[in-house]
Order: sequence, then C-alpha cells, then structure tokens
Amino acid sequence: MIRKTLLLVPLLFTLACTKKDKGEVKYVANVGAEHAVSKRIPLMIQGIGHFVAYNSVEIKAQVEGYLMKLHFDEGQFVNEDDLLFTIDPRPYEANLEKAIAERVQALAKLQYAAEKVARYQTLLPDNYVSVLDFIKFQSDLADFEGVVMEKDAEIKLAQINLDFCYIKAPFPGITGKKLIDIGNLITNDGSSLLVVKQIDPIFIDFSLPERDFLKIARYFKDRGLDVEIEFPDHPNNTFTARLLLVDNEIKANTGMIPLRAQICNETALFWPGQFIRANLIVTYIDNAILVPESAVQIGQIGQYVYVIDKDKKAQLRKVSVGEQVGNQVQIVEGSVLPGELVITEGQLSVRPGIECNVTNKG
Repeated sequence: MIRKTLLLVPLLFTLACTKKDKGEVKYVANVGAEHAVSKRIPLMIQGIGHFVAYNSVEIKAQVEGYLMKLHFDEGQFVNEDDLLFTIDPRPYEANLEKAIAERVQALAKLQYAAEKVARYQTLLPDNYVSVLDFIKFQSDLADFEGVVMEKDAEIKLAQINLDFCYIKAPFPGITGKKLIDIGNLITNDGSSLLVVKQIDPIFIDFSLPERDFLKIARYFKDRGLDVEIEFPDHPNNTFTARLLLVDNEIKANTGMIPLRAQICNETALFWPGQFIRANLIVTYIDNAILVPESAVQIGQIGQYVYVIDKDKKAQLRKVSVGEQVGNQVQIVEGSVLPGELVITEGQLSVRPGIECNVTNKG
C-alpha cells in the first residue's frame, strides 16, 4: 500500500506542472508610444543673450536753475518731443529780452553810420571832407555791422538757452525712475535727471562660439538669418527675430562672436536687460525624422529606441541623434521610418521581441 502511494506522488507532481504550464499567462508590456514624423526643421546654433534698448538716453540739463515741474510719471510711455522737465525759464527770458534790446541799439548806430557814409560820399569829390575822415566813416560802418551780427548771435544763444529750460523726450520710449525732485537746484555738472529707453523695436545681443564663425558668415552673407528666441522659464513660447549684425571682431579673451538681432516689441513683452535663449537658424533640414526625446535611451550599445512592429512586438533600433526641436530630436543614424511607433514610456519593462500594449498612442 505504501509502495503504491510513493509511485503516485511523482505522477501527481508531473500533472501539476503540466497544468501550471498550460495556464501560464503570456507577458505583455504596457507602454506609451508616439509616431515618428518627417518634417522640415531648422539647423540652429544655440546661445544665450539679453534684450537691449533700441535707443537709450540719460536726460541731463544744459542750463542751470531750479526745477519747476515734472511732466511725466515714472514708467510712463512718452512720445518724441513730449515735455519731461521745466527749469525756471525767467532768467533766460530776461537774457533774451536784453539781447534783443542791445540789437536794437546796435542797429540804430549801424543805420546812422550808413547815412553818414552815404552823405559824405557825395561830398568827397568836391573835397568837402578829407579822404582820411571818409575812411574812418566807412570803418565805423563796418564795426556796427559786426556789432549787429554779434547781437544776432547773442539772441540765438539766448533763445537756445531758453529752449533748454523745457526738456523734451528725444524719441518715443519708456521713462525710468526720476532722479531729481521738484524744487531742487539743477547745476550743469553732468548729473542725470532721468533715463529714457526706446523698446520698440528692441535689440537682442548674444554671442556664439568662434568655431561656428565660418558657417555663420557664409549663410548670413548669402541670405540673412533668423534668430529664434525663447524665455528659459517658458520654452514653448518662441519668437523670431532678424539677425542684423555679426560683429567685426571675435573676442580674444572669450573666443566668442558678438551678434545682434532685432524684433518688434509693440506689446512690450520684451524688456531691456532680460535674459533669453537666442538660437541662430543657419539653414533648414528637409525631411528630417523626428521622435520624442523621451524615446531615446542610452545603454551599453549607445543610443537606441524601441519600435513597435506590425505584430505589436518591440524591436531595438540603434540610433544617433542630431538637432533638437522642442521636445523632439532628429534621428540622423538608424532605421526609424516616418509613421512608426516608438516607445516613449515604460522602456524598463521592455525587451526585444516582447509584445507591447500601447496605452496612449500618439
């Protein structure tokens, strides 16, 4: 009886294993995937820059006097020739009136000298006046003509100084903080009263490595170049500027090429001094194969992606990447075709040949 029981145990164990094998569930990896795409992409050289005002001026007084009035609010947009400051004009009005009065006196003397020359010129042939006296009359006339011209210049200078009492904006822009208050005595010592910056359009100053100079110079000379700019904290908001300048010198201490671009700024979105990414677009690549950046993995074989074939099984493809466009990267080496599904999530649970269940097909 015991012998029969011992023979039965191996038989039951074999049957149990067979049943387990027959009931084993096939492993399927749940993954996220997106389609590879083909499109035209820019070939860019990435740099960091900042915005620079199109025009910037420190407003300074050209005459002295006490400040009577401010005609702006701090941070206000002003137009060209808008009044900013008024310096007490009364001393300069008096100087102008004095210069005008002195010209009237000089003009009267000039007219008298001219009458004397005209009268004695008719008497000279009859010797009623000596030649020496007549030359003296002519000299007096020339002197008074010079005095009148001098008074004309003094009137112009007095008018200029009076105009300087009314300080105006030299161009449209935005005012900064006031650097002086009403009632203060302004002295002509070079102190700034206000800074005004024109921000529409606005410049972008940035630098790129010396190694890219030949590429930049060739394309810039042929057709001009665009600059794609973006805020570091908002990478999805991009704007396109136009390259204006490749500087005439590579900086020896840094090995960088200074460049300048320009962009419209009607909405005042860009601000002087603000740092941005400035990516110079040197050319475009047609029919580039792009996959999400998250699809590219790095292992012992280098960079690779998993592609889901028509049988829903994972295939490992070794690749090399090139340009990055947003959250996508260009495949420059490796057989990834447009429209193929590449795995973007769950790669740790994937091995070549494993069946995949795509949970979010893109």
